[in-house]
Amino acid sequence: MTPAERDLVAVARALFEPGTAAMVGPVLRRKAQLPEKWSRRTMRALQDILRKGLVRLLARSGASSGVSFDEAGELREGRAWERISPPALVVGAASLRTLTWMVEAELGSGKPDPMGDLDLGFADEIVLGCAAQLLAAVRLGPVVAAQPLFRKSPFVWWVALDVMAGEGPLPTAAAVERWATGAGADLLGCLAEDLALRWSAQELRATTDPKRALVVAAARAAVLEPLVARALAENRPDACAFLLTSLARWIPPESAPFDLVRTPWTRPLDPSASLAVRTDARRSGLASVRATLALAAAADRARRVGFVDEDWDQAQRMVRFYARFDEGRFARAETLRAHVEGLSWEEPS
Repeated sequence: MTPAERDLVAVARALFEPGTAAMVGPVLRRKAQLPEKWSRRTMRALQDILRKGLVRLLARSGASSGVSFDEAGELREGRAWERISPPALVVGAASLRTLTWMVEAELGSGKPDPMGDLDLGFADEIVLGCAAQLLAAVRLGPVVAAQPLFRKSPFVWWVALDVMAGEGPLPTAAAVERWATGAGADLLGCLAEDLALRWSAQELRATTDPKRALVVAAARAAVLEPLVARALAENRPDACAFLLTSLARWIPPESAPFDLVRTPWTRPLDPSASLAVRTDARRSGLASVRATLALAAAADRARRVGFVDEDWDQAQRMVRFYARFDEGRFARAETLRAHVEGLSWEEPS
């Protein structure tokens, strides 16, 4: 195994061990040259790291009790491995190309070679998401945002949207929608807790610059609205569990007090900007809240289905699913939306 191959293995391991980011920082910033033909030892190590890393990531994120819908539309409860069939995770050329690029491209130069365009499977998108977080942790986020392969992956945006938002294309609606059904929805359900932590942290880090806030808001809408719409059409709201869980971190149940003006969506914005720009930014910033309210509307429709109606059983499964997240939060989210969009807005002092 050559020194460059050892760097490659170290970077692959760091994808799933965030605490080691600082150790591989120098490797990511310098230029290396991998041999044209990797050793068998290198290939076996990479296969082992990627396979076990993905499984551990899913197991760690899905260890807490949750809910998922199976192919028959039945609601399953329990830990991830108890409620869904293990999804097929195929690591493709995009994952290996990403690792190669991270070692060879001299990312510290600020102008690394482009990665090229490759097809992305679900496993590849998760690997790219881990890579984006690793690079952001060593202050190489702009390098990630400049690469088209990262930009076209919805999963990368869900875990690193504040890094990705800016000039450049957004993921297509089709790319987002494929996560809302089948194996994609199963994976999002498994990763809901981890994604919720990252999404809510990004909401907390929201900028006070209104112009930047508008850019971030447009990105949030682009990666949430198609997901929610398709998930509702496919009766897979569990694909959006990370969004519901994230909102629950900011909006308490009705049994707890709620300070309406102390949320990520009501924080003061830069007063040097015009009132019109600040108002537009604040209203646009409600992308997560609006997406949640679309799910809340589906919950309300399910509650209205009568006992004698044909889809009563399915509606009751939906009611049980949403009840895990609601507890009065949906009504408070609507109050928050009305408050922010209201004409008589006053920023907290």
